[in-house]
Order: sequence, then structure tokens, then C-alpha cells
Amino acid sequence: MFRQTRVGTETLPRQMWSGVRETLSPTIAAVATLLILFSTLFLATIQWLQRRAERQKIAHRD
Repeated sequence: MFRQTRVGTETLPRQMWSGVRETLSPTIAAVATLLILFSTLFLATIQWLQRRAERQKIAHRD
């Protein structure tokens, strides 16, 4: 993700770091929150699918 700035194009992580150092804009805070939320949900879903697959594998063996 890129964002236009006065100087040029800046990546989102770089803009977030600048925001933390200077002033944290509500937009950057919202995007950071969403990134954490989506990452957590993604990892939880992967874990759930792996456990489900293991249970099905064991059930089909019996």
C-alpha cells in the first residue's frame, strides 16, 4: 500500500512509523488496527482448519 505525501510516494509501514514518531493520525491508527485484526483472524482460521483436518483424518482411519 502506498500513500501520496508532499515529498512523494511512501509505503504504508513507513508512513505509520512517521506517524508514531510525529503525530498519529486516526487513519493510520485504524489501518494498523485492521491489519492486526485481519492477521489474528487469519492465523486463528488456519489453526482451526488444521485441527479440523487432523480430526477428520483420525476419524477416517478408524
